[in-house]
Amino acid sequence: MNEWRIIQDVVVLLAAAGVFGLLFERLRQSAIIGHLVAGTIVGPALLGLVAQDSVSTLAELGVALLLFTIGLEISWKRFRELGLSTIVAGNVQILATMVVVACLAIGSGRTWQAAIVLGGIVALSSTATVIRALSEKAELESLHGRASLAILLVQDAAVVPLVLLATFLGTGGGLGQIVASLSVAAIKGLVLVFALIVVGAFLMPRVLSAAARAHNRELPTILAVASCLAATFATHAAGLSPALGAFVAGVVLAGSPMATLMRA
Repeated sequence: MNEWRIIQDVVVLLAAAGVFGLLFERLRQSAIIGHLVAGTIVGPALLGLVAQDSVSTLAELGVALLLFTIGLEISWKRFRELGLSTIVAGNVQILATMVVVACLAIGSGRTWQAAIVLGGIVALSSTATVIRALSEKAELESLHGRASLAILLVQDAAVVPLVLLATFLGTGGGLGQIVASLSVAAIKGLVLVFALIVVGAFLMPRVLSAAARAHNRELPTILAVASCLAATFATHAAGLSPALGAFVAGVVLAGSPMATLMRA
């Protein structure tokens, strides 16, 4: 049965990630590199121990959970603390990298759609990898550590629009069709984001207050997963990227009293 094949693939992926993560740590390298190597080896591209359908399903779920976690780290308060100069610098870095990479890609014969997507991929850094590397060297609170973290937060905020852009560029339509699709998606997105913020502002505080009074250690995790999946389903039903809903849900909950427990 398909559901059992997915469970089998999850077991294979977790086992490979654990083994290669431990191996790379013994080699004094980051465990994250080991996880990437493990996925490459057991995936469809090499050994094929994991089915392509399982990879697609798990990847979509993983992206949603990742962006939900990123959203939890990006509260409005933290953005205000960054300052205008940091936000501008982060956006300039993203745009400049995208332009340079896109020009190189077009020069090598890529289509302009593929060139933009490649530029967006190269422009972003892995927040988890950078933060872990800085933490291992006890440099997270240093001047360059705080500056790096600020730039990473700006990059994290740019993930969702870049994912949406890549989705529509992948349809293969002309420029006019892509602009029209993005415009419709932007209107849908604004309406949906407003609805999620309203729900988060009026409903979630009551739910979180009730959870806090219950003193149940499992409730924050349950609420986090339920909020992420509900918002993901809502954006998918609206014809938008599921990652958008997960990200907005994370941002809405980032300022809640239980956000720290959810991050854990």
